[in-house]
Parts: sequence; C-alpha cells; structure tokens
Amino acid sequence: MLRFLGNILKCQSLNGLSIFMALGISLAEPAIAQVTTNNALPIAEGQNLIRVQARYLRASEGDTSLEELAFPIILGRGITNKLALFAIVPVLNRELEVDGRRSDNFGLGDIEVVARYTIFQQNQKGKTLRLAPLFALELPTGENEATHGSERLPQPLQLGSGSVDPSLGLVLTRQTLRDSFSASFSYQFNTEANDFEFGDEATLDLAYKYRVFPQSLKEGFLFLGLESNLSWQGQNRASGSIADNSGGTRLFLSPSAQYIARRFVVEGAVQVPVFQDLKGNALETEIQLTLGGQINF
Repeated sequence: MLRFLGNILKCQSLNGLSIFMALGISLAEPAIAQVTTNNALPIAEGQNLIRVQARYLRASEGDTSLEELAFPIILGRGITNKLALFAIVPVLNRELEVDGRRSDNFGLGDIEVVARYTIFQQNQKGKTLRLAPLFALELPTGENEATHGSERLPQPLQLGSGSVDPSLGLVLTRQTLRDSFSASFSYQFNTEANDFEFGDEATLDLAYKYRVFPQSLKEGFLFLGLESNLSWQGQNRASGSIADNSGGTRLFLSPSAQYIARRFVVEGAVQVPVFQDLKGNALETEIQLTLGGQINF
C-alpha cells in the first residue's frame, strides 16, 4: 500500500479526487496498525515485513515486584490478498524480587505462529473495511525448567510455558485517508506442562488513529491515536490445585504515535492501567511502555 501511495503522490497531475479514487483500491491494504498488539498488523500480497519492538513492564504487589524487558520480533508474509502469515519471536529478560531477594532470567521465549484470513472486504473511494478471523499456535520454545543453583525458578521467571497453546481471534479494520479504527478479539487456550497450567486468556483491543501531519497528502504521515487493551485471565493451576494469587481482569488506555513512510514505520505507546480486578495477591501492573519500528520489503 505504501509503495502504491508513493507512486500516486509523485504524479503531479493527479488532483485530490483522483487520489481518492485511486486509494479506493490501494486502501485494500491498510498501512496503520495497532501498536500494542499484532493482530491487526497490515500486510499486502507478496509483501514481507519485519517489526521489532522493545516493551517494558513493571508489576508489583507488597514486597514482590516483577520487571520484564521484551524484544518481540515479528516476521510477516502476505501469501495472497486474503491470507497473511506471521511469526512472533520474543527475546525476554525478567527480574523478580521477593522480600529483597532478586532473581533473573534471559533468553528466547515461546514463539507464536499466526494465520489470518480475510473473509469480508469492502473497498470504496478513499476507505476500506475488512473482517478477518485468525488462528495462532504458541510453541514451547522458551526455557521452562530454569533453575538457580539447585532451586527451580518460580513460574513468573520462566521464559516459556512448556505447553502448546492454540488461540482463535477476529480482527475488524476500517480506514480512510484521514483516520483508522481497528478492533481485535482473541482467546488463548492454555494447556498443562510440568504439572502447571496457566489460566486461559481473553483480550479485546481497540484502536483509533488520526493523521495530524501533514494536512495534505505527501510521503510520510504522523498519526496520533488512543488504544484500549482489556484482558481477562483465568486462574493458574499447580499440581491440579487452583493458584489463589493469579488471574483477573485488567484494562489499559494507551496513547500512541506512529510515523509511516513508504518503507518503514516508527511507533510508540504508553499503556496506563485504569482498572485491575485481580485474584488474591496477583501482581498489579504499574506501567507498560512500547517503542519500535517496522520495515516492508
């Protein structure tokens, strides 16, 4: 889409109406994505993308705190104009402090592979609407039995779950030349490994983006937006028993910014918790930060 847009903008003979008419076709491949999730990440047929982000999270409860610095690497390929495939490869660094005692773990996390297929597509002059279900599979590539000395690290420090966990989801996107809206829902079915099972997870992500610069169509666009992230997680199970201090509901509001050029995207978001209803002494998220970029080729 960005390559096509750049070619249009180089043609000085096109007036505004002609651009809208041309983009009625080209906007079948929206260029604007949610920053805080990859479900609605756009990609055109025959296109490849690499998205790299740095995500910082801090959570705490009483004398216990968790810090995580994640570097998810997202690889995408547009197989057809309807089918897109993605692989999400996370590199993680986690630090857990309990009563002044600190432990950490660094390495590769669980890789997730995603297939998204567009079942409905409506293109009009200067705007597009799409609906696409997705299927994902999280693979047990991360270390899940790491130890410190002779002791097994606690589950929050393990880099992987040890289990194969499928997900189902649905993505809705609407985009015009001026703004965009996207919504995505996903449900992950977590399974048992090493006598431990994470609770299932459901997420609902919404995002609205508005082009603030430039006012006229040129190469390079700055979008400001607001995203919301609602998540629910069931309680974990250890040795068949429910873990009291796990699970619950969280809601974040996330101001975001994206600069979109013909070949690359630079982006960032701040996820601020506005509501957390957690079980027992589950760790409350204090803040999440995301910075990253993307190249298309």
